[in-house]
Order: sequence, then C-alpha cells, then structure tokens
Amino acid sequence: MSFDPNNVQAVVARILEEGGVTYLVGGSIASSYWGEPRTSVDVDFALHLEVGRAQNLAAAFSTEF
Repeated sequence: MSFDPNNVQAVVARILEEGGVTYLVGGSIASSYWGEPRTSVDVDFALHLEVGRAQNLAAAFSTEF
C-alpha cells in the first residue's frame, strides 16, 4: 500500500465504514478539500467508538497497517 495521505485516508475510511464506526475527517486534507489549501499534508480522524469495540477495530487495521 502507498502511504500517500489520500490513499491512507481512503483505506482508513473503508475500514471504519465496514466496522460501522462513526467518524469525522480533519487535518489539512479536509481543510484543503472544504476550505483553504494547505501546504502540510495530514489527515486526522475523530472516532465515536463504543466501549468494547477497540480490539475489533485494531484487528481490522492490523491487516492494512
């Protein structure tokens, strides 16, 4: 997998959506898309993760990362 921020964002979003996790995207990727372009290139995720689901989520990410 390429660690290009757009690719990472897509993979993370796919895993979260497949797991039924509610999330928001922030960072310069979101800023550039919805507002002003930025020179930094990062993506931030804020999750609403229910108690007891962290282990399943970690397992889902272990196959990609």
